[in-house]
Amino acid sequence: MRRERKRVRIWLPQLGFPRLGPVRLFGATQLGPGAPQPRWIAYGSSITQCTGAHGPSRTWPALVAAANGWDLRCLGFAGQCQLDPVAARFIRDSSAELISLRLGANSYRRATFSARSFGPAVTGFIQTVLDGHPGVPLVAQTPITYPGGESELNAVGLTVADLRALLVEAVEALRDSGYDNLHLIDGRTVLGPGEEAALADGLHPTADGYELMATRLTPLLGACLPAPAAAET
Repeated sequence: MRRERKRVRIWLPQLGFPRLGPVRLFGATQLGPGAPQPRWIAYGSSITQCTGAHGPSRTWPALVAAANGWDLRCLGFAGQCQLDPVAARFIRDSSAELISLRLGANSYRRATFSARSFGPAVTGFIQTVLDGHPGVPLVAQTPITYPGGESELNAVGLTVADLRALLVEAVEALRDSGYDNLHLIDGRTVLGPGEEAALADGLHPTADGYELMATRLTPLLGACLPAPAAAET
């Protein structure tokens, strides 16, 4: 009987409290690690966690990772993408060939940072991450369209548009100071004005909206990973 090798990928639920039990593979004679793939860390809010996706393998990070042949570590925290130093240190100390950060949405809704403090918080977070990853490409993504917040001031006097501009300014300042492997993706090119039908509640994408994001982000993020690393897949 001819033996076949199969890659098995297990996706844990992106919503709820999963429990892990024993894994049984019927008919398998050997079990071993698969070929190494470039490691991608995706940090963000509920829009990165994707609780409303069709399933754990159909979140936008999962779809992008599968399409590009990457090993994903998703750090999507609903309501809690707040540039916490502990998160920066965790990413700093974790293996990665690509890092992406979706920033701004939670900071707007929670009014976490002012116009004075948001830029320095972004700068410090990115610098901490890159302390452990010199030369690794880091992609900062601004918020996707948020019709209710683009022009409405939050409790500290900022709009989503303001936070988007402050994020761009912080990344460009880091580039000017010598961090030359930083990339920017405008979230409005991923899900933008006029595409409100892809939002379930005016903020979070629908299940199909997450898949649309994946379609657009797959080439954008894929272009940020150097060819030598991608060739190792």
